[in-house]
Amino acid sequence: MPIRMGEGMTATLPIFETAIAAYKLIFRRSRRFLALSWLVLLFVAAASVSSLALFGPSWGSAMAGLSVLLAQAVFNVAWHRTVMLDEQPRSALGLDRRSLLYMLATFLLVAITGIMGLTIGLGGVTLAGMVGGEALGGGPFIGIVAGLLLIVILSLIARFSLILPEIALDRGLKLFRSWEITRGNGWRLMVIGIIANLPLAVLSQGLADLVGGLALAGPAALLLGAIDATLQFLMLAVSATVLSLAYMRLAPIRRPAGGSAIPSTA
Repeated sequence: MPIRMGEGMTATLPIFETAIAAYKLIFRRSRRFLALSWLVLLFVAAASVSSLALFGPSWGSAMAGLSVLLAQAVFNVAWHRTVMLDEQPRSALGLDRRSLLYMLATFLLVAITGIMGLTIGLGGVTLAGMVGGEALGGGPFIGIVAGLLLIVILSLIARFSLILPEIALDRGLKLFRSWEITRGNGWRLMVIGIIANLPLAVLSQGLADLVGGLALAGPAALLLGAIDATLQFLMLAVSATVLSLAYMRLAPIRRPAGGSAIPSTA
């Protein structure tokens, strides 16, 4: 079923079609994607190599992850606008008001996830253990409850995730607007995100296992670290594309006067 943007949009996100459409859109707009991303990718690779070389595997990985998050905010704002408003690409290096607000929203989502994990997740698992976890199978039963609660938490977080494309469109940080326009699509957004990022996640994990299994060090380890950071960046870019597609389907977007029409993505 094709994903059609604009007037007459439906309120339901197709799962596999949206995940596939994210990759198709990046491929079809590969020139724009590369124009926006090559300097950011260079920054991510350089920051990752420098972090690992200066701070070692543990702290270096944390610093590399922070550089990826910084690159995510700067790049994703420009990419959201390219996808949703058909803006011509420009340099994605440079923090502006949108990028700073995007970073703030990202950390806010992380904080909400942590709060939900502590309240819903930990509380639910504790309650399950108290009311009969041992009688119903002990550890396996509590594990099932924890898995179900994780799905609930991720679905709820997905309801808030469309604040990110809204920020890119200068519509502000409105959590409850995102909650409203994603009504009935929280679990769909969660599943779409998992499916879309699964190939890159498997590849990233494979590289991590390779580094650990071969006990690589020196230039080889730094090179694989840079590749892994690039894969993380690509996962963030795919996620941003999914959010853009979801936003165009679930919320009305008014084009600027004289702007070209938003293309449909099959």
